Amino acid sequence: MRYVSRRVVVSIVLAILLCLLLYLLWLLLREGADTAGAGREGGARNASTTSSRHQIELTDTSYFARPFEAVQVSGTYRGTGQRTRLRLQLQDGRKWVSFPLPATTDRAGRFTAHLEWGAVGRYRLRVVDPRTRSASRVATLLIL
Repeated sequence: MRYVSRRVVVSIVLAILLCLLLYLLWLLLREGADTAGAGREGGARNASTTSSRHQIELTDTSYFARPFEAVQVSGTYRGTGQRTRLRLQLQDGRKWVSFPLPATTDRAGRFTAHLEWGAVGRYRLRVVDPRTRSASRVATLLIL
């Protein structure tokens, strides 16, 4: 009987820890959404202020992965009418660092960028048109 009660206690403790982890994850994502429009250093301007014709919109605002797991960041670049090379950027401190491989839109403006990141943590990312300096809203990348 004593063995069963220990199992129950361990199960309850694990359930509480899981709830705390989910709550912390929710807080991190909420904080990322609250600050999504802030901090656009690195030379790229907000897409809505650059031109109402050229807007980069990401499909999602949050991305999750394990270390070195491939993440697909997709979206639409409206107003170009042609194939355009875009850059995926990750915020490193106060600077935006571009990934080396560009994402290219199709004629309809759809694109998919790919990235792999090894360090566990919460990161801010965006997609930028280096030619017009239009930038998407900031999204959150959470490596667990």
